Amino acid sequence: IAFIVAAVVFSFVWGYIAIKPIMTDYVKQKDFINDMSHEIRTPLAVIKGNLENVLASPDSTVSEQSEMLYASLEEVDYMTDISSGLLNIVRGRSASRGKETKMSDVISETVDMVADMATMANKALIANVEYCDLPVDREKIKQLASVLIENAVKYTAEGDRITVRLKNTKDGCVFTVTDTGIGVPKGDLETIFDRFYRAENAKDIPGTGLGLSIAKAIVEGMGGSIKAAANVPCGLEITCVFKNNKSASAANRV
Repeated sequence: IAFIVAAVVFSFVWGYIAIKPIMTDYVKQKDFINDMSHEIRTPLAVIKGNLENVLASPDSTVSEQSEMLYASLEEVDYMTDISSGLLNIVRGRSASRGKETKMSDVISETVDMVADMATMANKALIANVEYCDLPVDREKIKQLASVLIENAVKYTAEGDRITVRLKNTKDGCVFTVTDTGIGVPKGDLETIFDRFYRAENAKDIPGTGLGLSIAKAIVEGMGGSIKAAANVPCGLEITCVFKNNKSASAANRV
């Protein structure tokens, strides 16, 4: 009897272990569909209303209906941004790895790429990138750095400063982006990485609210951690911590 009970328990445990990845993927797909359907509802309603108004005046010229047509195109662009953002979140969580490169190389490359954007906006972009040979997925880290730096540029005013740091540590490396912009209300720092989160002080600035969710998915998908803190005297600081494989293995053994 004891053997039968043990066999049954083992079967349940083994079955749970085997099905857990499938259930995790199912939940992710369900969340993706729910988020997508919720966020595109309003844009679709706007497009539908505009097209109905255009069709109600069949003799009108394109020029006369241009305002509603342009408004519809803007909603299409918004839906495209949302779908791309949600797909990037799913990809960021994926454990699959593309072309590998050193962390410091891809961070430096991304800073150089975004520097012109900051200069054109009359904002100071300061970079302090230490050499770090941690092997990382080039495209994922490039997207992470782009999201964080472009966000900092976006939510700062002329004359503000964005500071990018990469610090080499014995366990891996720490990537930090700090700005002197509008910041985030203190009570919202815990929810800043939620999908579609938009702070009250950023409602008038165009965006989908997916940038930091993408960043979190990429960092955590690589086994790292990410957190937000208020910068002093103003602005926001995002810190990403990545551990090398040896450190991660040691931590898991502990």
